[in-house]
Amino acid sequence: MRHYELVVVLSPMISPDEAGQAWERIKGFITNREAEIVHEERWGTRRLAYPVKKGQYQFLEGNYHLTRFATEQSFNRELENYLKLDDQVLRSLVTATLT
Repeated sequence: MRHYELVVVLSPMISPDEAGQAWERIKGFITNREAEIVHEERWGTRRLAYPVKKGQYQFLEGNYHLTRFATEQSFNRELENYLKLDDQVLRSLVTATLT
C-alpha cells in the first residue's frame, strides 16, 4: 500500500463554509479512487512565504489543510491536475511517505 501526504492552500477570499465545501470536494476526489484517509488537519490561515498570484489577485496568506491517505493505486498526477484546475486552490503539494 502506498502512503501519501497532501498539503493544500485554499484562497483566503472564500468564506469558511466555501472552504469546507472545497475541502470536502478534494476529500471526495481522494476517497472515490479507493484511497483511505488516515489523518487530516486544518492548520487555519497562515502567512505565505512569498506572494502567490492566482488569476487577477495576489495573495499573502492562505487557508492550509493537511491530509494523509493510503491507496493501492497511484493517482497523484491525476490529483495534482485536479487541484490545478480548482480556482479556490492556491497551491498544493503531494508527497509519498514511508508510512
